[in-house]
Amino acid sequence: MTLGRVISFLWLAGASLSVLAVANESKPAANVTHETKVQIKSDASDQGSVNERMTSAALVSRLLDKPVPDSLPAWYSKVRPQTSQVAAMVVDMNSGQLVLSDNSERTMLPASVQKLFLATAATLSLGNDFRFLTRLYGTGHQQDTLKALYLVMDGSPVLSSSELGALFGAIKASGINTINTLYLVNSEHEPVQARGWAWDDLRFCYASPVSNLTLDKNCVKGTLYPNKSGTAVNLKLAKDAGIKVTNDIQYRPTKPAKDCQPELTSLGNNQYRLWGCYSGKDPLPLAFAISDSTQWLSGQAKKILISKGLKVEKIASTTALPEGAVLLASHKSPALAELLTTLLKESDNLISDALLKRIGDKERGKADFVEGSKAMAQLLSSRGVSLSGAVLLDGSGLSRYNLINARQLMSLLALIYNTPELNN
Repeated sequence: MTLGRVISFLWLAGASLSVLAVANESKPAANVTHETKVQIKSDASDQGSVNERMTSAALVSRLLDKPVPDSLPAWYSKVRPQTSQVAAMVVDMNSGQLVLSDNSERTMLPASVQKLFLATAATLSLGNDFRFLTRLYGTGHQQDTLKALYLVMDGSPVLSSSELGALFGAIKASGINTINTLYLVNSEHEPVQARGWAWDDLRFCYASPVSNLTLDKNCVKGTLYPNKSGTAVNLKLAKDAGIKVTNDIQYRPTKPAKDCQPELTSLGNNQYRLWGCYSGKDPLPLAFAISDSTQWLSGQAKKILISKGLKVEKIASTTALPEGAVLLASHKSPALAELLTTLLKESDNLISDALLKRIGDKERGKADFVEGSKAMAQLLSSRGVSLSGAVLLDGSGLSRYNLINARQLMSLLALIYNTPELNN
């Protein structure tokens, strides 16, 4: 794929941040797709000699190494929004020339553009072959009984109930029928949200808790639908949902939708209340973010064990494996390259922040948002991405405290463009 240009836009809260990197091409710009926002790739034939590319990279780096003054071409001034805050930058990647700069030092909320920073840092730190691991360890094996089975999870954001069931099935296939205690292994006081996440986001699945104990994206799906008589609204959840929802929604089919909205309140301990009203005739899909991942996983794991023909007498939590525990079964997630494709295509918040924690663990010895964000900034700064004045507090962009400017985003795109391990 020959890249002609790379565009990344951010529009939110009346502000816009846009960055455009341009490389000369023979094909018209109409051939450029949205995919070029997340993968920057060029054929050598389109880039000229290696020396020319190295020279252009040096010119771009020199341009972006310091604040860039405003430079507004006439054509841009004619279309520039007049009623919102705007920051924009356009650079020719072949010549290193600035095409335009508008408020390129003004920091703004990056929202999901933050995921480009995370994806780049994850590739640099973890490598394309990285995989999340889910493992089962055992102690006290006597005949068909295990004294203790330990479930060790490192936060795979894509682990499903069926995959966990396959792990438990392997235990059953080895001749085990009874487990005295299933232990969920996790760090004490694990942070599952970053600073700056809005409290009213936390009930929805796009902000589900980023925990080592993650299953089915820590999200439960449901459906709201009018009953056959048209007098009330029913709620349907999966039989094994593991959450409790009180449905106090009133059905008002004659009301305009704008005046009749269902509301959701999280009550803690995986309990929720639906209230307000609904006027629609069609089913309304719902998604509830788990509020207590340990409690929820305990219940789900027990159901899965029973479905595999295993008897478990007790489920508890612990912070560490005991000495002498034996690995019995393990599961690997898809590799990082595949996870990043999903992350960027779907703007997946859970994958982003689960990877941020893994970066923190590898680079700074602690799997949390604070250390992961510091490691992300250090990795990018060491590759020439100037982050002075930027605020990076998560990998997803959910934090309202994140701040970047157009020059920093352009610097990141230039790094991707000029680094083979990032654009292949």
